[in-house]
Amino acid sequence: FPVTIEAPGNWRVLYLIPNTSATPYRWTYGYLNGFLYFCHPRVGLLDMDIETGILFPTKGPGIPVAPIAISVDSGRLGVITEKFLYWSAQSDGKNFTPKLGGAGAQLINDRVSGDPITLTSYGKGFLVWTTEGVMQSDFVGDQSVYRHTNISTEFHPVNSFCVVRMDDSTSVILDERGLFQARGNQISPLTPL
Repeated sequence: FPVTIEAPGNWRVLYLIPNTSATPYRWTYGYLNGFLYFCHPRVGLLDMDIETGILFPTKGPGIPVAPIAISVDSGRLGVITEKFLYWSAQSDGKNFTPKLGGAGAQLINDRVSGDPITLTSYGKGFLVWTTEGVMQSDFVGDQSVYRHTNISTEFHPVNSFCVVRMDDSTSVILDERGLFQARGNQISPLTPL
C-alpha cells in the first residue's frame, strides 16, 4: 500500500507499506523537532522530515524493535513494545541509547500486568494502557527521567482504536462500561456531551 501526500494538483507516493489491516492496531503518530513520527506494529517506526517531505524507516542508536505505539511528551518520543516502554533522548526521537538523564526503558510488567494496548501522553508523562491496567510514567527530569507507578483501576480500553487524546491532554477511553477520561492518575467517567 502506498503512503501518499496531497501536493498541489496531485498526490505523491511517500513510502510503500504492507497491508496494515492484517494486524488490527491503529496508527499512532507524534511530532518532535522537525520530524513527524508514525508507528504501526506491522510497519514499525517511520519518520518524515518536515522540510524535505521525505519518509523513511526510523534509524538511529537503540531504535526499539517491533513497536506497538508511540507518543510524544516532554520533548521525548515514547515507544511501547510487547514488553517495554522506551523513551528517547531529549529532543531526539532517533536516539534510544540508554543514558542517565537521557534515553531509557522500563519493563511494563514490573509495574502493571497485562499485555500493552497503546500509549498516550498527558502533558506530564505517559500512560501505558494494558489489558489489565495502566502504568503511569511521570516526567521527573532527573537522572531517571520518569517515575513509573501502577494506577489501580478496573478500566482499560477495549482495544487500541478505543483511545484518543484530546487537545487538553486528556485521554478518553472506551471501556466495556462506557467512556472514561484519564488525566494522569485520575480515571473518571467522561462528562456526557
